[in-house]
Amino acid sequence: MKGLTLKGFTLIELMVTIGIVAILSAIAVPSYVSFIERGKLVSATEELSSMRGVMEQAYLVDRTYRSGNNCIIANYTGEYFAHTCATTSKTTFTWTATSMANVGLGAAGSYIYKINQDGTKSTAKYNGTVPSSTTGWKIRE
Repeated sequence: MKGLTLKGFTLIELMVTIGIVAILSAIAVPSYVSFIERGKLVSATEELSSMRGVMEQAYLVDRTYRSGNNCIIANYTGEYFAHTCATTSKTTFTWTATSMANVGLGAAGSYIYKINQDGTKSTAKYNGTVPSSTTGWKIRE
């Protein structure tokens, strides 16, 4: 059978290609997941900063952060975090953002960020553990 040429890939060529794709996936997927996670954490800290600004505006008008025994702004649930406000007097408040379950951030409460009337930012929990320094907002390892 002269002139017969076979076309296609050998098993070795296919195995090498699959190996290369597996190695690239092992590198890319964790990086992508980390990137998405950081984006969710940044959205929480942006919302906290925004709520502090709203609270300051309300304080300028009413000279208090309170409405009865509660914060002048109601608690709310965002896409990834539940936002709660606590106040012990008419001149203090603390907004807390707590991660919710089933949003790609681990168990509920795995991430907890806070801000108060002075603008002091803190990280109470990061990836399920209390960070060595709670000052500031920790977004990445």
